[in-house]
Amino acid sequence: MSGTGGPRLGHSSRAALDAVLAAARESELTYDHVGSTLHPERFPGRTRQRLEVDVPDPGDGLAAARHGLWTWVPQHHLGAHVHPAGAAVEVGATLLVVLPFGPLEVVAPVRVVEVVEEPDCVGFAYGTLPGHPECGEEAFLAEHAEGGELRLSVRVDARPGTLAAKLAAPVLTVFQHRAARCYLQGLAIHIGR
Repeated sequence: MSGTGGPRLGHSSRAALDAVLAAARESELTYDHVGSTLHPERFPGRTRQRLEVDVPDPGDGLAAARHGLWTWVPQHHLGAHVHPAGAAVEVGATLLVVLPFGPLEVVAPVRVVEVVEEPDCVGFAYGTLPGHPECGEEAFLAEHAEGGELRLSVRVDARPGTLAAKLAAPVLTVFQHRAARCYLQGLAIHIGR
């Protein structure tokens, strides 16, 4: 296994993931629009995707959403795991989102670039590092909405980042939408417990 992420045949050992993580920690982000998912007004003209859903707030919904986001519930609901397990959601944290896909595995190195902890909104954004199939940023938010509900959203400002991803762009776009729906579903389930 090389020191970068990306798709590969088979499943990585812990030592192999540690090697990819070590390389990722020394890497720079692969894009120049840091903050574009959370502050779109700073980056006019960019194409972004946003998927959101409103769910009932059981009273402690924002705290439950924060717990779910900080423990990677959306990623786990997709079937991915985070390496290292229990990685902190804090600015500068570098981690791998590892997604098994049949006999393949996608290892996506990311870095948390912003954390939101406000009275009515919690969430974070992470950005791509070398080896990630995409190039850009993804944000996960939960905020109070009108009518006593919580608005959960996933915001993406990314494009294919590798030759394989560029060749598979139509499939990657479909997967990205499916992943965003799955992220939101997992977080909504977590809040409703």
